[in-house]
Amino acid sequence: MRKNDGLLVKHEELQIPEIASAHVQVEELSPADVQVEARLVDDVCTVNGNVRYSVTYNCTRCLEPFVAKQETVLFEEFTEDARRVNDDVHLAPQGIAELDPWVEQAIHLDIEFFPVCKSDCRGLCPVCGVNRNHQDCNCDVTTIDPRLAALSDLLSTDESE
Repeated sequence: MRKNDGLLVKHEELQIPEIASAHVQVEELSPADVQVEARLVDDVCTVNGNVRYSVTYNCTRCLEPFVAKQETVLFEEFTEDARRVNDDVHLAPQGIAELDPWVEQAIHLDIEFFPVCKSDCRGLCPVCGVNRNHQDCNCDVTTIDPRLAALSDLLSTDESE
């Protein structure tokens, strides 16, 4: 993006394939659709916009792949004046602000750590490994605290005792 007095509107598609390799839960990432507006006021260029993309995740419960459409906000400020640079205002040498690393960072922060294909995903059976969203199993999945295992012998499932 090049410096220009007034308002600049930019729309482009950005490829960021390294995000998929940086996150184990991400199988694939579509090109990011980036729409931004840049406004120059008092030697500070304010960039404001949206980043839309699709992610193919692996569900953390059932391990099935699923696609999620996501959108995140991009807000950054740039300046040519090195004296005005701080944590919130970045340096733009010769008035050129490179947005790619900031778009990449926004996507990294938006990626889900524990993606779930649907809120009621039943996951895999911990005993036999079957995907419980597709079929039921009759495995006993009750767990007993090992410290209390001796007490389980005192409990009887037989009503005659």
